Amino acid sequence: MIQPPSQRQLARWNRRQRKKHHAGEFQELGFAFRLGLAQPLDQAQLDAFMDAAIDMFEAHGLEVGGGWASQSASGFVSAAKGSVTEAQRAAVLAWLQAWPGVAQVRVGELQDAWYGEFDDWDEDRAG
Repeated sequence: MIQPPSQRQLARWNRRQRKKHHAGEFQELGFAFRLGLAQPLDQAQLDAFMDAAIDMFEAHGLEVGGGWASQSASGFVSAAKGSVTEAQRAAVLAWLQAWPGVAQVRVGELQDAWYGEFDDWDEDRAG
């Protein structure tokens, strides 16, 4: 994991440096997600699901990286520019929960997209 800048570093950096390092007022937020499907999808069904999900992410100005399989998916969602908002996070959660065949969905809290630990799920806070 890349270490976030310390308060001491932030105090020494000028605006350009904070922007370059996505720190301070230039911090960008995103969130992790995991989903499980009730039944494995064949390749055509998986392609249709992925195409629809990509369209949804793009419609909300979001980008996603991660892994997709016949019965599960996980990844990290970030904004194409800036930070993900709580409304965007809620829209993704609602869309994933409404998709037929999705058995479980968990989305993490908004966290630093550049310096966060994406595998550290807090079970009480994941929605």
